[in-house]
Amino acid sequence: MYALTNATVHTATDRGTVDGGVLVEGSEIRAVGDIDVPDGAEVLDCDGEHVTPGLIDAHSHAGMAEWGEPEDADINELTDPVTPHVSALDGFHPHDEELDHAVQGGVTTVSARMGSANVIGGVICSMKTHGNLADEMFLREDGMKAAMGENPKRFHGDQEG
Repeated sequence: MYALTNATVHTATDRGTVDGGVLVEGSEIRAVGDIDVPDGAEVLDCDGEHVTPGLIDAHSHAGMAEWGEPEDADINELTDPVTPHVSALDGFHPHDEELDHAVQGGVTTVSARMGSANVIGGVICSMKTHGNLADEMFLREDGMKAAMGENPKRFHGDQEG
């Protein structure tokens, strides 16, 4: 168990912003605001810093490549301009350093999606930002990536019909 104390807590509820702390046991928040810190709890003094719920990056390519490793880039499937069967889960890299950067910024969930090279790029997936296996980080399918205009044309050329 640990307690974040001396913080400005943004609750994302009808309580709004409160001064105080957050008491956490395992992965569960037990109390917010004026908390009683139990004996044995690890105390993290936030020294007036702001504490928020985990943020969600609603349009992210984090996890879709290991930057600096072009052969591991799974942002775009260039075999066809229409690839609805492709899933972000299948190309997700749990150890992409961009996920670490997201966590440092307070992001706990990303809506991982492919790039805009294809008219239909595939299935978008919500993923946790921390873990070792993509299947364990997977939360749900969010939708289908679609793009129009210059990006698909640049990758696949103008298509005459």
